[in-house]
Amino acid sequence: MVCVRRATRDDAAAIAAIHVEAYERGLGEVVDRAVLDAARLQRRPLWDALLADPPARQAVFVAEGEEIVGFVSTGPDRDPVSGPDVGEIYALFVDPARWRVGVGRALLDTAIEYLRSIGVTEARLWVLDANDRARRFYAARGWSDLGIERVDDRGTFLRLGRAL
Repeated sequence: MVCVRRATRDDAAAIAAIHVEAYERGLGEVVDRAVLDAARLQRRPLWDALLADPPARQAVFVAEGEEIVGFVSTGPDRDPVSGPDVGEIYALFVDPARWRVGVGRALLDTAIEYLRSIGVTEARLWVLDANDRARRFYAARGWSDLGIERVDDRGTFLRLGRAL
């Protein structure tokens, strides 16, 4: 059984560790090793900064039992042409040892509740095309491909969306 709560500064190390572990375990075969190594070095400072001074209307939530086992980061859509009623799931990662037991679903549900509370009626996210597990997870929860792609050093990302 997990509880989902708002993240605090003290959660930065656990979030960074899960971010790296889940990313490497889930995408290690499709993402270049140098990119993964760079991510390992960047995650802790990134989460320290975000949790010390969170941007307006953004939120990070963690799932925990005896320890933190996953997190989700969400807020307004970062696309500058989106209106204030569009939100985004920036990141959702779960400890690989806890995959497929409902942690991701609980985190996603919490993020959607939060987005609704700030007036969002439509949500979007980016998912790596090669990440079949994540694509199936989101499709099962009503997210659909918006036909928009983005390419960076990690690969091709697909833009998914759904009404809230």
